[in-house]
Amino acid sequence: MCIRDRALATLTSVDAVQKAQAKLLTFNRVLGGEFQKSIKLSQDLAEAGFGSIESNAILLGKALQDPIKGMSALSRVGVTLSQTQKDLAEDAIAVGDIFAAQGIILDAVAGQVEGVAEAVADGTLAGAVDTLGQNWEELTRNVASSSGALETWTRIVNGAAITAKNIADTFADPTADDLFTASLESSLKLAEAEAK
Repeated sequence: MCIRDRALATLTSVDAVQKAQAKLLTFNRVLGGEFQKSIKLSQDLAEAGFGSIESNAILLGKALQDPIKGMSALSRVGVTLSQTQKDLAEDAIAVGDIFAAQGIILDAVAGQVEGVAEAVADGTLAGAVDTLGQNWEELTRNVASSSGALETWTRIVNGAAITAKNIADTFADPTADDLFTASLESSLKLAEAEAK
């Protein structure tokens, strides 16, 4: 899944995914499919309440760089591996197969949180707002790079901001001042009606 697709499918942004990827790139043993799966699981962990996508990318990077130490680090933050999984990973490391050990660790993490990020975003207001924000960011960037469109786009955005404020005001709870003003106006109209 590309960065943009990841951002649109979850409550994360392109920027956050890129920062997580940059952190994960510092671990030279995390490659290919393990790299991609780690980014996805980093966001799943974040949505499950285990930090941010960036901090989770670092956590998984450390765990995959040194699986023996990594299993302990994961357990300290709430990601548990069964004794069988730990034994299999240790056996893989003993014969020099770090990729098998990484797969065991990633499978254990996936078994606990895989799909959480998409589930949180799918069909929810938070997901819709996040998608709107992502598309808005892309639209603004594209308009800004298009010659002559920036002035027109600024007028459109200002109009949208006023419309959004008017809609928000419509749904806002009345303040004490609003209630006092409405009460005063009502009393004045009643007094005028009685005077006639």
